[in-house]
Amino acid sequence: MIIFLYGADNYRSREKLNQLKEKFSREIDKSHLNLSVLDGEKLTFEEFYKSVSAAPFLATKRMIIVKNLISKNKSKKIFEEIADYIKNKDMSQENIIVFWEEEGQSKKHGARGIKKNILFDLLKKEKYMQEFLPLEEWKLTKWIKEEIKKEGGTFEEKTVQLLIALAGNDLWQMHQEIEKLIS
Repeated sequence: MIIFLYGADNYRSREKLNQLKEKFSREIDKSHLNLSVLDGEKLTFEEFYKSVSAAPFLATKRMIIVKNLISKNKSKKIFEEIADYIKNKDMSQENIIVFWEEEGQSKKHGARGIKKNILFDLLKKEKYMQEFLPLEEWKLTKWIKEEIKKEGGTFEEKTVQLLIALAGNDLWQMHQEIEKLIS
C-alpha cells in the first residue's frame, strides 16, 4: 500500500502522518520494531529497496515513511527508479510506504513546486493520496473552534476572528496562539 501526503499546509499533513504512525503501532506493530523513517534528501534507491523489501518482524507488515524525497533529493535517477519499482510491483499486500512531503513548494523545483516530477505524477494517482491545501476561511474558523474544544477551552466569536487576523492560515502559529490563550 502506498500513501502520499503533501501540500502547503504542513501542520495538517504532519498531523495525518502522526495519526497513521499511531494507528500502525496500535493495530499492527505493538512492538514498534517495524517502522522505518527514511530521509528523502540523502536517500538512494538501494537504501529505499532494502527498507521496503525487508520482511516484518513479529508483525504482518512494516511501515516505511519516506520524508521529503521529491522536494529535497537532487537526483532525478532515484525518482525514475522508485517510479519504476512502484509501477512494476503489486503493492496491495506489501508493506505500507508513506511518502510525505513537508514543503508545498520546493525552491529547487521553481514556482511550480514539486509538481513537475515523474514520481510526483505517479504518486498523485495513488488511491491513498491526500493534498493539504490552506484552509478556506469558513474551514479555518471550524478548525479553530475544534482545536479550542479539543484543548478544553471556550472562546467568543470575536476571539476566533482575532486569531485569524493574527495568524492567518499558518496553523502552526494558530495552534501555539490557542495554547497560549487556554493556559
